[in-house]
Amino acid sequence: MTDKNNHSIKRKIVTIVMVTSGAALILACGGFAIYETIAVRQSKLGEMMLVGDLIAANSAPGLSFNDPQASEETLAALKTSPHVIAARVYDKNGKTFATYLRSGASLSALPGLIPSESSGSRRDTLHVARGIYVGGQRIGTVYLERDVSELTSSLVRYGAISLGVLLIALAFAFFLASRLQRTISGPILALAHRADSIQSSADYSIGDVQGSFQEIGLLIKSFDGMLVLLPNAIANCKAIANIWRRKSLLGPQKS
Repeated sequence: MTDKNNHSIKRKIVTIVMVTSGAALILACGGFAIYETIAVRQSKLGEMMLVGDLIAANSAPGLSFNDPQASEETLAALKTSPHVIAARVYDKNGKTFATYLRSGASLSALPGLIPSESSGSRRDTLHVARGIYVGGQRIGTVYLERDVSELTSSLVRYGAISLGVLLIALAFAFFLASRLQRTISGPILALAHRADSIQSSADYSIGDVQGSFQEIGLLIKSFDGMLVLLPNAIANCKAIANIWRRKSLLGPQKS
């Protein structure tokens, strides 16, 4: 029974440390993952806005002179960016002026009408719209849409790294907890063994049992005080028992 309890307190201390460490690490990794998702999305939207402004500047002459071919050639440069799904230049009335589609993309990915300035995200895409200005007057709009496969790959890598760090950290925490728990369980287990040994010996001293924490020290001190009083209590009990035994042997006294 004692050995089972001994192992139990060790396991409980290690389990508490592991659960606490694991919960803290998972919470930290989850917070970093959320931050990484938001930060990368905002970064990619910023890059798309910059590209949109460059396309708007290069598309302005084509819109001014009603030359869709020039704007088509400008949008064709997006072939070097495999993550861009589609792009479109609209005139000042919101009508389609020039279009670029990545291989395999559908026209349904492009809106019919678009506001002059906007940005946002859907489940698997990011999109921005930037105005085209000449002389301070808006003459059209550029719309860009890209996939988030790069973001997904980044999050998968981050998840794999986080899992590896989590496992290593938990292994290290287990290593430390398995050894540091002895400072708590050691004195308690020593007291338990000492209590068991009292049953088979007349030695009521606590022996060399020490604790490194205030609470454990108080427990040892209280246990030691109890053992100091125990021999006198046993002696008194025996004396009382002997008195009653003698009285029973003498029989009732006649008045």
